Amino acid sequence: MEINWKNLITRTISGAVLVLLIVCAVVFGTVSVYSNILFGVLFSFIMVVCQKEFLNITTKENASINIFFAIIPSLFLLWGTVLDGINVIDGLNNLYTISDLFIFLYAVLLIIYFVASFFIKSEAVNFKYIIVSMIYIAIPFALYTNIELSSEESLPIALGLFLIIWGNDTFAYLVGSMIGKHKMFPTISPKKSWEGFVGGMIGSLVIGALIYHFSGKSIVIWLLFAVIISLFSTFGDLFESIIKRKFEVKDSGNIIPGHGGMLDRFDSFLFAAPAAAAFYWIFWPNFF
Repeated sequence: MEINWKNLITRTISGAVLVLLIVCAVVFGTVSVYSNILFGVLFSFIMVVCQKEFLNITTKENASINIFFAIIPSLFLLWGTVLDGINVIDGLNNLYTISDLFIFLYAVLLIIYFVASFFIKSEAVNFKYIIVSMIYIAIPFALYTNIELSSEESLPIALGLFLIIWGNDTFAYLVGSMIGKHKMFPTISPKKSWEGFVGGMIGSLVIGALIYHFSGKSIVIWLLFAVIISLFSTFGDLFESIIKRKFEVKDSGNIIPGHGGMLDRFDSFLFAAPAAAAFYWIFWPNFF
């Protein structure tokens, strides 16, 4: 098969820029109040684009009004978490009231939308998919923000989450392309194979072992973390595939040249981030 060099170069450059932005945001996200805010701005942008793409797919011509209803409470949640992190890291205790208020407003609006979904039948406003976007997309971003900004000591797991996701995706793609013969779920994602899945798991374990080497923490916990993230990354990828197949779309968008949409790049993250948050809260204080 002939290689499309132009497309390959475009994918490489755009992918490298996205990776660099995320790594810089995560590594320097806890340095100061300003870096906390910049982290919040970048991840707010990514979250909003993911929600926009999801609602463009699911609500189509009525997407604009649904995006508005979804984004406002989601930003309340994310920035409530950002401000809470600033309180913890920078000791600005006067922000606790604002952060709690923002999170409370998210919860109130989520409940209002849920109740409204039973009583308001509108062709324009689809509360079902608005609620799904607020849970499926906004909560994982908030949980990850909580990990990133909870402590300066959380950097290994915050950065490790992305490194393991990327390792899993890369190894799964390479192994699946070379020797993938047994399809996992052909009706959902025809290109995914069990060989690729195993390759992704091995790649995740390699990344986990490398993080252990540089962090000096428990290798057992890092390998367990790698297995969990690999599994949930795959679940996230398959879940987005189900959505795209249901609505008959190939990509969630075209914001990233050569890659498609933002949701296509963060589908694994949306399932892996809650798993990482649970892992962090359960294991991190006790084993590190």
